[in-house]
Amino acid sequence: MAVVSREELAAYCRLDEDTLIDAAVKLSEQMEKRLERKGAIDTPATHGDFCLTVMAMTLHELDHPGEKIPQGIQDMINELKFVKHGRPNAV
Repeated sequence: MAVVSREELAAYCRLDEDTLIDAAVKLSEQMEKRLERKGAIDTPATHGDFCLTVMAMTLHELDHPGEKIPQGIQDMINELKFVKHGRPNAV
């Protein structure tokens, strides 16, 4: 699917080696699938937030492989799920 471009991901994760960027791209595709399994779907209305969440999840997994998703990223996922189901954004 690749909602995030290679260049965007490399800049967000501050990667400059091709092998690391390639690994990050593959990981971001896995993060997209994980988001969709959690019920967060990329729509035109949420595209920017979806991309940011994918990049944040990817960076976290690169820096802390196998660790639990931090609360801030979990909140981003929850926000995407609420928007998908048509609920107003809670502040």
